[in-house]
Amino acid sequence: MAVIMERQSVNLGIRMIPFNKMQPFALNPRRQPPTPTSLDELVASIADLGVLQPVLVRPQAGSHEPPDDAYEIVYGHRRVAAVERLATEWIRTRKDGQHPPSDAHRGMVPAAVVLDLSDADALTMAFIENAQREDMHPLDESDAIRDLKRLDPTLTVRGIADRLKLSARRVQRRMRYERLGPLVRSAFLANVITTDHADDLAMITDVALQERALIEGCFQALGATSPRAASLKKLATASPEDLDALRLSVAPLRSLHQWIHDNIRQDPTDGAVQEEFPELAQLATTTDVATLLQVSDHSWKVPTGVLQREEYREVTGKKSTHGEAAIVVHGGPMRLVRICRDRACRAHWPDLMTRQTPADTARAARFEAQAARQRKAQAAWSRTRRSVWPALVTHATTHAKLSGDLVRRVIGEYATRELLRRAKGVKLTDANAAGVLALHVLERSRRTRSELSTAARLVGFDLGKWERDERARQKSASKKATAKSGRAKGGAK
Repeated sequence: MAVIMERQSVNLGIRMIPFNKMQPFALNPRRQPPTPTSLDELVASIADLGVLQPVLVRPQAGSHEPPDDAYEIVYGHRRVAAVERLATEWIRTRKDGQHPPSDAHRGMVPAAVVLDLSDADALTMAFIENAQREDMHPLDESDAIRDLKRLDPTLTVRGIADRLKLSARRVQRRMRYERLGPLVRSAFLANVITTDHADDLAMITDVALQERALIEGCFQALGATSPRAASLKKLATASPEDLDALRLSVAPLRSLHQWIHDNIRQDPTDGAVQEEFPELAQLATTTDVATLLQVSDHSWKVPTGVLQREEYREVTGKKSTHGEAAIVVHGGPMRLVRICRDRACRAHWPDLMTRQTPADTARAARFEAQAARQRKAQAAWSRTRRSVWPALVTHATTHAKLSGDLVRRVIGEYATRELLRRAKGVKLTDANAAGVLALHVLERSRRTRSELSTAARLVGFDLGKWERDERARQKSASKKATAKSGRAKGGAK
């Protein structure tokens, strides 16, 4: 395995080093801890066969003869952790006079010590070794690339790809993960979303829009107030059951694509966007893409400054030079197009030519002028409405009186007619407006006794007292009817 190194390193050979003399590598690219199952399997393997492949360490201080406690693990953290557990368990369970069966049980780790490895070289070797043993999480790869770029700012994407044995496209995509916000990173680390979801979300530069895209695009079936939606926002404390439920609730990737097309205005000047669209990157070498006309494939929710679908016609044909260059940034996949905005063009607006007469044109102009006046009046009223509200509040709370017209406006004309019909004989006037409004409240509160009792107290009606009086009246009426029936039987005899 050829690894690009900054300088030649000196191999000090194989040494037996106690695990407690080794320190973890501060730039270890694998940030996620090993799963309990994989570590258990490694412990069992080392107990049977020992450490088959030496771990790689470097002198922490960089001297030729490092002190005993100055070793730093470049790779092999899981093997060292397994030896530590194995030695700890053996010490806890050993019997008096029993000798450790292997070096691993004594806590000794064979290590190949490479002298004077720079941080960048150590990070490179750790990355390649970890990637070859087991796939690292893409976010771990992203953090490692960021650290390598920080250690050597002169590295290009191609240089990083050559050092880490990755494709340039993979390096570009991993570098974009630095854009991901905390919520998206948490969902990605918990494997709630896939790498494809993360790639699409990383194309969104605004963190707030990222979170909206995650919730509405990836989990559109979840309600905003559902327990699962709440667990999505608290992934750090979510239970395994909630995480499994979230993984099962992820919408197909095309749903996220559609949400992004409908809600996000893509920026053609963004380097990440140009990396994904080579045609745009090639055009950017000769043209200022910021000056291109930006269009949408939709006619609704179109951002300001973007042409709606009805405002242009797409010019087809590779040899056609008619029209203007434009780029689709909303409503569909980004692509370069040529468009025609001349409504008098018979080639691209034939439907207007076949049915539009001078009278139609004049009528459309009048309609557009009227619509412009209405928009202007509405804009003026919107400015006035904000300033007139405080005056209305002051006047209404000090001078307003309850009237029949006000009651009709509050509860509606139809509801008022139906209420008066059921009230049988009651007419709405200014004098009894408060009573009719109270009837409306009482009628809407008849579903349960508790609601009706509470509403009745507002108008001074004691429902409990009425019920007692009503039972007493019915009891009295029953006694009178019984006595009358007795007298009638006595007279008949």
